[in-house]
Amino acid sequence: MKNNLSIILKKQGYHKIFLRNNGAGHFKLNIKVNCTTGNFILDTGASHTVVDEAASGKFSLKFSNKASKDAGGLGNSALKTRKSTGNMIDLKGFQIKKA
Repeated sequence: MKNNLSIILKKQGYHKIFLRNNGAGHFKLNIKVNCTTGNFILDTGASHTVVDEAASGKFSLKFSNKASKDAGGLGNSALKTRKSTGNMIDLKGFQIKKA
């Protein structure tokens, strides 16, 4: 019997998720955050996931009490960030709780 990479990864607990290339080297995926569906860009080179503050209400994001930090973004502007904790993310049936 021939070993297939997909079978091997599934046995190791990996989940297959369909990604669409947006033409800029990033992938677009449709996920649920706290039971609300949204379109997200997966930047494989990014160290963090960023959700615009205006969209944080749509997804009912919960935030930690830790102080905000500045983060670099595109261009020279510094972005204020807050850590989000205790949320649920659903990627096509694969759930991450307390994210």
